[in-house]
Amino acid sequence: MTPGAGAGYYWRKYADAMIELFASEDVVMGSNKNVIFPINIKEMIFITANDIGGYNGGNAYTVRISNVTNTGFLVSWDRFNENGIWNKKTLYYHIIAKSA
Repeated sequence: MTPGAGAGYYWRKYADAMIELFASEDVVMGSNKNVIFPINIKEMIFITANDIGGYNGGNAYTVRISNVTNTGFLVSWDRFNENGIWNKKTLYYHIIAKSA
């Protein structure tokens, strides 16, 4: 296994060319954001994300991850009302992929 890290992320590359990336991204509730992976990958296999960091007050937003590619993904929000809009959150994500 070969590890590596940068500002806000770290990764592990395995002998079979699989790679895991653990990263965080600052986002704003109610505002879409394109996230670019900080490392190059060849083939995306799996992604999971949660928005547990940052603002923790009342809100009516649920984070949505879509348009996942080998270079990144789109963060958008489902909402029930405007509670919590424009507050900053930290999105944590984990990917498993084949390395470039």
